[in-house]
Amino acid sequence: MNNEFDLNLLRIFSKVLELGSFTQAALVLKQPKSRVSKAITRLEEQMKVQLIRRTTRSVSATTAGQNFFHKIYPLLKDIDNELLQVSEDRCELSGVLRLSVPEDFGHTLLGDLINDFNELYPDIQFNVIISDTFVDLTKHNIDLAFRIGKLDDSSLIQKKIGNVELILVATPEYLKKYPAPLIKKDLTQHKLLTFIKFDQSAEFDPLNEIINQRELKSRFACTSFPLLLTMAMKDAGIALIPDFYCRQQLLSGDLIRVLPTFSTGRRSIHLVYPPSKSMPRRLRTFIDFASNKLQSHF
Repeated sequence: MNNEFDLNLLRIFSKVLELGSFTQAALVLKQPKSRVSKAITRLEEQMKVQLIRRTTRSVSATTAGQNFFHKIYPLLKDIDNELLQVSEDRCELSGVLRLSVPEDFGHTLLGDLINDFNELYPDIQFNVIISDTFVDLTKHNIDLAFRIGKLDDSSLIQKKIGNVELILVATPEYLKKYPAPLIKKDLTQHKLLTFIKFDQSAEFDPLNEIINQRELKSRFACTSFPLLLTMAMKDAGIALIPDFYCRQQLLSGDLIRVLPTFSTGRRSIHLVYPPSKSMPRRLRTFIDFASNKLQSHF
């Protein structure tokens, strides 16, 4: 076997398995699909082993291919990061940062965070996925994710930046019409605005789950915290929303916390990112910036 490999062959092989498609790999690499296919064939001939199974509908790795991919993928990332590091050290901080953030965080704090960062580093570009759906960082080439709650992927590096809690809030105008509840059971006499989450089998209403009083009925329930905040600000009822989401309204007096001793328990907020021996300077700089700024906020 020839021990001198073309690094591009390894990059093409890695991208095909990362995306699970010759077509998608060709689009990302901006090469004809035929060239991508020939590159895989050439690599297999050099290694004298089949790395990828090809069918008309799917692409999958052989056992040898899967083992090889897991060995070279982090090495290729480190090589690319080293090249970027050398480039960045010679010029102003630049390049693209790809982020994944949950919707409630993305609609509140992220805009100011990115604007403040770009004032210091105007040549940094951001590609942001805003979704409450779990995003595979490696598969989608994401540099950094903001995660709220339990973390399941132990292979990612985790940096805690604070805690979040769901709280009950209403406007002073609403509480003039309907006296503020003194105990949890009093909520049965109020118009409740709650978040509702749908999974594959059922719906989940956190207010009933947390308070454990099934007689509570939401006047309005939806899957959007921004809409719940809007409804609360229109004097429509008592809303259950994250504390950081309505901090400005609480400070200004536009909203009042209801049942302040009521607690849903606090959930951690983390920055998570794939491990790498050589992190790009732009990513390291943004992680430090975001951590310092958000820790003071939370």
